[in-house]
Amino acid sequence: MKRIGVFLFCIMLAVVIYGQNISKHVWQSQDYEDSQKKFDEVENLYKKKGNKTWSQKLLEAFPIASDNTIKHQYVIKCDTTFSADIISNVLSAWCKIKFPDAVQSNVGSNEHFRISGTLRGVGKTNGAYGTYINANEEVMIDVKENRVRVTSRIFNYIAGTWKGAEHTAPGDCYPVVPDAKQKDSHAMAFINCHYNGLLTVSSLIKYLNDNISTIKNDDDNW
Repeated sequence: MKRIGVFLFCIMLAVVIYGQNISKHVWQSQDYEDSQKKFDEVENLYKKKGNKTWSQKLLEAFPIASDNTIKHQYVIKCDTTFSADIISNVLSAWCKIKFPDAVQSNVGSNEHFRISGTLRGVGKTNGAYGTYINANEEVMIDVKENRVRVTSRIFNYIAGTWKGAEHTAPGDCYPVVPDAKQKDSHAMAFINCHYNGLLTVSSLIKYLNDNISTIKNDDDNW
């Protein structure tokens, strides 16, 4: 029994020491969490009432941006300081995973960059005069020591119709413009674009938490 007790004590001691030596840093954004909660609440209340009603209520919760785009912008902070270079390198890798076919462009330095891609099939209607909508998403990332600002903008719908391709800003379509045509497909696109904008931010936060952590070195204080 004594040997078993000693063995269990050693295991517990090892777990405690391991927990002290490994530091899991937390990246988070309260504003993002609030927005995701708001989106989920609107979905739970209005999804069953159809896309038109759902999109109208989503517009009330997330007004269209002044430039007629669907925009989500959040500052993500960490509880431990990391240099801007370390953060930028990690996020550059995230961009290649998120948009594998896109070309990343730096804006002035490695701490400011943008990348864009296409969200396919965000809206559609069937039938002889059906519509299939893709959307262009641009992601802007600004990096400072121990914090990141991410901006997701859906700035353009590309609707494939029997007439050909039509390019319109989300702010020129339903539900922002109540009397606009193609209500069903644009209501679906509006919902899915908000979903994807929030998903982009969620993906970035998860990648930061999974890929920026350090091992504490007890012999590092010299």
